[in-house]
Amino acid sequence: MASRLLKRKILVPYTLEDMASDATGVLDALEIDTAHILGLSMGGMIAQIVAGKYGDRVKSATILMSSSNRFGLPTPPLDLAMSVLFSRGSGSRERKAARSRRIWTRNRTQDGGSDEANFTASIKSSIDRAYYPAGRRRQVEAIMATGDLRRFARRIAAPTLVIHGSADELSRPHGGLDIAANIDGARFELIEGMGHDLQPNRIGLITDLISNHLDRAGSVKRLSRSSA
Repeated sequence: MASRLLKRKILVPYTLEDMASDATGVLDALEIDTAHILGLSMGGMIAQIVAGKYGDRVKSATILMSSSNRFGLPTPPLDLAMSVLFSRGSGSRERKAARSRRIWTRNRTQDGGSDEANFTASIKSSIDRAYYPAGRRRQVEAIMATGDLRRFARRIAAPTLVIHGSADELSRPHGGLDIAANIDGARFELIEGMGHDLQPNRIGLITDLISNHLDRAGSVKRLSRSSA
């Protein structure tokens, strides 16, 4: 196992474990001893590592539209995966926006309540903030190099909520179910019709689920770092 991980590390700039270490480094820098951890998509994979590897830092974990990354789980449709992985970085702002719009039109919540003008504006805003396809490819490489996350999920002791959309093609619901199945006491919530995004008419439900989860987590007695 160690030799395989070493080879993976050599072939990629970083793994999800490095990114989880960065997350705990931020807590250290801010002098935060413990925190409620929430991660979405790839962030949900990183959250599993943080909660499993650095459990004494985690009050609760909330994982949205993510996966255990277990081999054999249903994958995205090939054309969708290819468009995400190999989207070209060249062209005008309008052409970049058009490419992104095609991808997210395919995988967004279809009855999400976001009008077309806001949808297009959010895409252009995202491009203006950071459009870097090479970075996206490195993130995918990090996911592949890290591999199966169940070895972390099975060590999670913090109260855990897993949320997934039934219409998510990019990260199939099976991935969320597999996360919850490998965490003792985890709660799984499937939101009907939700894709791989956060849309206005699902935000209230998601907020309520997370708020109730944090309330329940606050009532669970956990060992402090000093007494663990």
